[in-house]
Amino acid sequence: TKAEEQARFLDGHLLWIRSAKTFGLQDIQNLPKSLNWILSPKNWLKVAHDWVSSVKRNPLWWIVGLLIAFAAIGGRRWARRDLSRIARAVYSVKTDSFLLTFQGLLLTGILVFGWPFLIAFTGWQLGKLPTAEDFTLAISYGLLGAAYSFAVLGFIRNLCRSDGIAKVHFKWPESVRRALRRNLSWLILLVVPMNFVIDAISFKNDAIFTDSLGRLVFFTFTFAYTIFLAYILRFSGPIMANLIQSPRKGWLVRLKFIWYPLAVGLPLFLGLLAGTGFYYSAVALEEKVSETLLLVLGLIIVNGLLLRWLFITQRRLSFQEIQRRQEAQKAQKEQASQADQAESDAIVIEEPEIHLAEIAKKNRTLLRNVMFFSALLGLWVIWDEVMPAFDYFGKVQLWTYSSEVEGVIKVFPITLAHLMFAVIIAILTIVTAKNLPGLLEMILLKRLPMDRGSRNAITTIFSYAIFALGIIVTFNAIGLKWSSLQWLVAALGVGIGFGLQEIVANFICGLIVLFERPYRVGDTVTTGDVTGTVTRIRIRATTVMDWDRKELIVPNKEFITGRLVNWSLSDNIVRIKIPVGIAYGSDTELAEKLMLKAAGENSLVLKKPEPQAIFRGFGDNSLNFEIRVFINGMDDWIPMLHKLNQAVDREFRKAGVTISFPQRDVHLDQIGPLEVRVVSDQTDSNPMKTSYNFKTSKGENE
Repeated sequence: TKAEEQARFLDGHLLWIRSAKTFGLQDIQNLPKSLNWILSPKNWLKVAHDWVSSVKRNPLWWIVGLLIAFAAIGGRRWARRDLSRIARAVYSVKTDSFLLTFQGLLLTGILVFGWPFLIAFTGWQLGKLPTAEDFTLAISYGLLGAAYSFAVLGFIRNLCRSDGIAKVHFKWPESVRRALRRNLSWLILLVVPMNFVIDAISFKNDAIFTDSLGRLVFFTFTFAYTIFLAYILRFSGPIMANLIQSPRKGWLVRLKFIWYPLAVGLPLFLGLLAGTGFYYSAVALEEKVSETLLLVLGLIIVNGLLLRWLFITQRRLSFQEIQRRQEAQKAQKEQASQADQAESDAIVIEEPEIHLAEIAKKNRTLLRNVMFFSALLGLWVIWDEVMPAFDYFGKVQLWTYSSEVEGVIKVFPITLAHLMFAVIIAILTIVTAKNLPGLLEMILLKRLPMDRGSRNAITTIFSYAIFALGIIVTFNAIGLKWSSLQWLVAALGVGIGFGLQEIVANFICGLIVLFERPYRVGDTVTTGDVTGTVTRIRIRATTVMDWDRKELIVPNKEFITGRLVNWSLSDNIVRIKIPVGIAYGSDTELAEKLMLKAAGENSLVLKKPEPQAIFRGFGDNSLNFEIRVFINGMDDWIPMLHKLNQAVDREFRKAGVTISFPQRDVHLDQIGPLEVRVVSDQTDSNPMKTSYNFKTSKGENE
């Protein structure tokens, strides 16, 4: 309709219309009048008179409000003491609980609630008075704004107490906590009074006051935030140092040279915007920025609460597992020997810890994805009101491009709005391609009847599809259509086909791997002289981690065109052959029974198929046997081999079966006479020990 078109036109243009001239000499001359208005004793006497009138008009409301405010102020000492008690309870696994965190948040709110509530309640009651003076109404509006900023900044500061939520419950680094608390102290002293003045003058809505004192205080207000952010987020500061030192360096570290100037420069930009005459626009955008910061604070608290819940759950499971292991170990000590106990310990201790770590990692990944998309939704809700104002950028033309439409060549402009849209789409494509496939696997794919390799193939293809779609939309936004690029792409394709044959071959082989799936993430493979576990499959190369935990980047072409051994493609079960040689004259039937006994008692050896002991034949120095056992995956190979060799050696020693060793004939070719003397040292410990001394004709010992 016509009315909606007019409303959208106003929304798109009103934000970019100057509300005043650039701050100049006339505004400086109006400062004394503005200061006299807000500091006039006469005006404040009117406020006092209106306050008395409000108390007389609503005495019950004032009594209840003052009781609540003074109860909160008086309860600060009790809240601080209780926070310390909760902190001591959190440090012990036996007394820790998620309820303590909610109690800590409630006590933090009590520490902050008193004075902001009293200020806001006073402003609210003054604003409700029918006979209130204009100055009183302006003061009422200013008190509400000051109370809001006081409450938010004060809450963040009290979160960072030494026994507060940030340190004890959310596990924030100590350096970050101290830096935030120390710098928020001076920021509150500056920002709260300035917020009061800005809101009071905005309610007055007099150009003499808003253009002079209002803009001056607003610029000081934004400059204070600029100093605060520049100091807190500096590269050598505690926040950035902890991000850099963390094992998982995310996009915040990699893109610090982009977001740091934006974060620090945004408040200063708003101040300069107000100084150049766009005061209304600056105030409107400042409100949206404040709401965005409030959204970020809320997401940080929600994220901390959920991580805290996961931590408590994992901590209790670990504690219960430790207790269960201790009970199992105690029972096993009463029933088994010390050697059997060592083997049992290795089995009981390792498996649950890996399971718990895997669960925690997946939960954190899911939580990170949920927080990201929640932030996107919140930003859309907050900034939706001012979106029409950005239509103004659609009039700033950068370049043009021509395209054929229904047989007619037309020229289309590319504006600043198109460029901004392309940048936003590119950023969203990168972030979404990184996070959305993981979220899809967590929520949907893990519930479907498919193995890990199939899920990895789907998520990888899905991420590539997101990248491709994002690139197409980004190029279209800036006028690079497929019709204008197809010949260039064809020429590049020919050049790439000749100059980058290996790259293209690896790319095609990567697609074959994803669809054919000759191996999957988690499979144990051997290609060439490399054996290890597949940890990552990419479009060009596959990452294989060998047994020394070295990551080898193997081009996909080697897997497709070369010989590949996949030890766990359709079944993890692997047969292992262990050669054993016994001395001639030993009882072969007894040796076979002992080897089968050792294999049967090994917990890593599968009972079905049954282990075998095969007499392979007569060797040069031994009777050659071979133990054939089946294990559930290559990860059990080395532990099984170690335990089985120990068990065979132990059983042979008990039964007196001798494990053979190589025998050699030594031929000496010496010029001249050679004196040989044989000395036999027959002792109980080694009756077969014999020493040989050789002496040449020159008298030298050999």
